[in-house]
Amino acid sequence: MKTLFSQLLLMSYCFLGLAGRPVSTDIIAGFLLAIICVTLIFSFHARKIADILLAAYAAASFFHPAFYLFLPMLFFEIGQEKLFLCIIPFAAGLFYHYQNTDFLFFLFLCLGCILALFLQYLINDYRALDEKHRKTRDDSKELTLLLQERNQSLLEKQDYEIHNATLQERNRIAREIHDNVGHLLSRCILLNGAVQTVNQDENCAGSLQVMQDTLSQAMDNIRSSVHNLHDDSINLQKTIDSLLRDFAFCPVHMDYDMPEDIPGKIRYAFISIIKEALTNTARHSSASLVNITLREHPAMYQLIFYDNGQSGTKKSFSLPDRNQENAGIGLINIHDRVKMLGGILQIKQGDGFEIFISIPKKMK
Repeated sequence: MKTLFSQLLLMSYCFLGLAGRPVSTDIIAGFLLAIICVTLIFSFHARKIADILLAAYAAASFFHPAFYLFLPMLFFEIGQEKLFLCIIPFAAGLFYHYQNTDFLFFLFLCLGCILALFLQYLINDYRALDEKHRKTRDDSKELTLLLQERNQSLLEKQDYEIHNATLQERNRIAREIHDNVGHLLSRCILLNGAVQTVNQDENCAGSLQVMQDTLSQAMDNIRSSVHNLHDDSINLQKTIDSLLRDFAFCPVHMDYDMPEDIPGKIRYAFISIIKEALTNTARHSSASLVNITLREHPAMYQLIFYDNGQSGTKKSFSLPDRNQENAGIGLINIHDRVKMLGGILQIKQGDGFEIFISIPKKMK
């Protein structure tokens, strides 16, 4: 847009040179030729085409001096394409034709050419500043996105650390209650039972029995609370990572995409199933690789255990479809755990051994 405006400004300047001069055929031809050259140079931006067109206009101007009137329009394109050597033949022809015959017109054209080069310089400078501004803006956006991503990563890591610290603290509290309060209550229950045994006073027997019942109830409540705290303190990913570190039979790759708030029953089931599956692989398989996938879906939790150990026949079955007498204790245990959670168990063997388990989020 700025290029078009500049060319219109220079065209108006060139027409000012017609003041007091008759409009001849050469002037019209020069104007049309200048428009053609400017359009082609602007359209193609090819140095060779620009050189040819400028050389042709310079040669035509030498034989038709009226063409020099539109020289500022050509100089604008010279500045844009940086073809400054092309100035020499134009300057030589202009000096030859007009220095002595029409010096004021010579100065007018020289001033127009300088104006054209200056306008092109301003446009180039503006383009450079605009490009720098765009780059700075893009770098700023990229940096902002990078900072947002890092902040999100730090927040997620912080949440993960807080969650782990919470689980560890729950585990510590459960241990403290079990080791201290639990032992004290157990001692009180035993002592109260001993007193009941040796007591001969009927008036105290009822009170001792109430105390015994109260202590037993307190012990049951504490035991339940300790179990709940311990269940909540189990971190599924860390526990499985620990199992995999101790598994030296073959390499194991795990794809883990599970939330932190998995129900305790499912956590214990998945840990036990993976432990049993790893044991089966080590005892009965010739596998060289194990893949474990744990993934959350909108309506279910999924566990896929696969090892690449080869067996003779290809089979696909769910355990109830197979005679349980022919199934190993490990597979039966896995089946029972999945069934208790209302899940689906599918086993494939042949090209490797695969256990596919899905547990609904709304357990039966």
